[in-house]
Amino acid sequence: MWLGGDGTQTFEGQTLSCTFPTGVTVTTNIDANAASLADYTWAGWASNGYEDFNCYKDNGRQLYTFENSVGQLSCNSMYWCNPVSW
Repeated sequence: MWLGGDGTQTFEGQTLSCTFPTGVTVTTNIDANAASLADYTWAGWASNGYEDFNCYKDNGRQLYTFENSVGQLSCNSMYWCNPVSW
């Protein structure tokens, strides 16, 4: 799982992998300095074993919010990835 105990995850400066129930593993590598880059700048790469992706810094836009036992939580986009073939 990518989430830390506080519900956040640091992507910068490390390679992370997540395996879905289908058996597909997604691996990401976001550059250590990516958080300080200008929005929409190339920030790293990802791969799912079938296709490679270029990843870019996003502007932190809020994707959604939800309530749980902790309170109101939000999900913000820090990076997004597009297939290299695009």
